[in-house]
Amino acid sequence: MQRIIIVILVASVLSGCSTLGSLRPLEANMLEVPKLGIVTQTKNYKLVVQEVEKGNSGDSAGVKYGDIIESVDGKVITTPLELLSIIHSKGLGQHVIIVINRYGQQIRLDFVPIVGKLLPTAVKIRELLINNDRVAVAIIVSEVRNSFRNVPSDWAESMKNNAQFTYESGLARAYGNIESFSIVDRLRLKEILDEYKFSQSGLVSDKIRTRIGEMTGATNIIDISYTRYPSSFGKDDVMSARLIDIGTGKILAVDRVVAH
Repeated sequence: MQRIIIVILVASVLSGCSTLGSLRPLEANMLEVPKLGIVTQTKNYKLVVQEVEKGNSGDSAGVKYGDIIESVDGKVITTPLELLSIIHSKGLGQHVIIVINRYGQQIRLDFVPIVGKLLPTAVKIRELLINNDRVAVAIIVSEVRNSFRNVPSDWAESMKNNAQFTYESGLARAYGNIESFSIVDRLRLKEILDEYKFSQSGLVSDKIRTRIGEMTGATNIIDISYTRYPSSFGKDDVMSARLIDIGTGKILAVDRVVAH
């Protein structure tokens, strides 16, 4: 099966991907963001580089595994969220100055982050985190449909698992180093949905949404739908995802991914 890569980007850790279907090319409503391509973690009150993504800004500037980031644009930082906030505030094409400590030697790096692409739900989650909100996401696949005949019996379940895993793994990779972010355990979520006899209806009701928040501590839901239907390309796979505020029911952002 060919792979469709959905890239979920964030300042300090910038990609997550999984198989979503068997078709190409990918179309998605991505947004452009500054991209560093490094993973950081706080250790002993210091911000340490844990991973450097090859070919990205950090790699090109000479950032290495184990470097301690002392300051960014003159501001002393000690957490991944502080780094995220500074990079998020940058306009595309703007310089960033990072001072690192490598084996006791201070090194000043002046470079321009490259342009990455970010799905709207990931943009909004990043904004919530930067605003010092706690974000606990419950990921639900509420609709899987196939307009073709003779569909394999396990197709819907397979696509559901793929779509859910894409968001779980992508978000965990992108935000897993930030203390105020978490993903609701899939088994716990299934227990709640089974209790309410949740079916693939394309709609998360107010009752279910409220109950998910009460029982899991979730602040937001990502509600995913996945559809395969005939098109001029032969068939299209369309995945959409809505980021919903549990308390208000407001849709904060919508992703749309199409494969021909």
